[in-house]
Amino acid sequence: MPRALLDASVASAGEILVAEPRRIAARMAAKRVAEELGEAVGRTIGYRVRFDSAVSRDTRVTFVTEGVLARRFQSDPSLSGVAALVFDELHERHLDTDLALARARRLRDTSRPELILVAMSATLEAEPVGAFLDAPIVHVEGRTFPIELRHAEQPDDRPLERQVRAAV
Repeated sequence: MPRALLDASVASAGEILVAEPRRIAARMAAKRVAEELGEAVGRTIGYRVRFDSAVSRDTRVTFVTEGVLARRFQSDPSLSGVAALVFDELHERHLDTDLALARARRLRDTSRPELILVAMSATLEAEPVGAFLDAPIVHVEGRTFPIELRHAEQPDDRPLERQVRAAV
C-alpha cells in the first residue's frame, strides 16, 4: 500500500507515514520497499524508530513505530506535511494505535479533510473499522502457500531455540 500511494503521487502532497507495531517491522518494511525501488533505505523510503532512524530530506515514505507516531502527534497535532497515514497490522491493537487512529480520524473530520487514512490487516474484521473511518473496504487476496504438518513421534526436551532451528 505505501508503494501504491507513492506511485499514485500522493507523496507530492506530503509525507506518507506508515505506522508499524514493532521496530523490526518498521525497519524491514522500509528495507523491502526501498529494495523494490532499487534504492537504499533513507532516500525515498525511510524509517524512524526509537533510538534509530534512516531518513533524509528526500524521504517521501517513512515507516514509524506506534510510539514514534504518538510523539509526532504530541509535537505536531495537525501532522503538518503529512499527506497519508497508513496503519499496518491493525489487528495487533495497542493503546498507542487506537489513540492515533482516533486522533487521525478527528483530524481528518475537522481540519484536515484531505488527509488520507488507510488501515490494513490480514485478520481484522474489516466492517467496524471501515465504519469507524467512514471508508470503503478493499479486500486483497493474498498468496497462500501449502502447509505441511508433521508431529514429532516423541517429546523433544531440547531447548526451544534448537527445536525451532530443527523444524525450520
